[in-house]
Amino acid sequence: MLAAAMGMGACSFAPEYGVLRPAASPDAGGSADGASSGHRPDASGDGASVAEDGYIDAPPDAGTSQDAAMTPDTATGPMTWTVIVGPNGTHSFSPATVSIRVGDTVHWVWQGSGHTVTSGSGGVPDGAFCSPSDTSCGSPVTSDVGATYDHVFTTAGTFAYFCTQHSQMTGSIVAQ
Repeated sequence: MLAAAMGMGACSFAPEYGVLRPAASPDAGGSADGASSGHRPDASGDGASVAEDGYIDAPPDAGTSQDAAMTPDTATGPMTWTVIVGPNGTHSFSPATVSIRVGDTVHWVWQGSGHTVTSGSGGVPDGAFCSPSDTSCGSPVTSDVGATYDHVFTTAGTFAYFCTQHSQMTGSIVAQ
């Protein structure tokens, strides 16, 4: 219902990561006699698997980067990926790394106050994108709990970003 209301198509909420993910196709995985292991390998070949409920599970060594877990194994058209800003009062982005396809949207949601999403690295904005509206990226405005910011990635590449207020808050989007 949430995914449909947001116009994201076949997505489901993954509470363990606090993100929306694309759901696997209903005919993917399992066997006709029901003797399924409950998971099937993800197309990326990195150890991730797709549970029968459609969640893409991270490989055991995924750490805080949900790169493998965020890679859809089936996709039809542009998708929206959610990143939490300052989850549980931390100075971090969750997940810190997201792999998407060109044309997908990343939707940042603030759970902490006084943060920015600013493209660039080493504390130097590069002007490619910034919250709250892709303007004044050289002197971005902080946002508070409940704020959201969306950006569509139209070219392939790795896009680093950070919070101008907290140097340890870094993330990256890998658009393929």
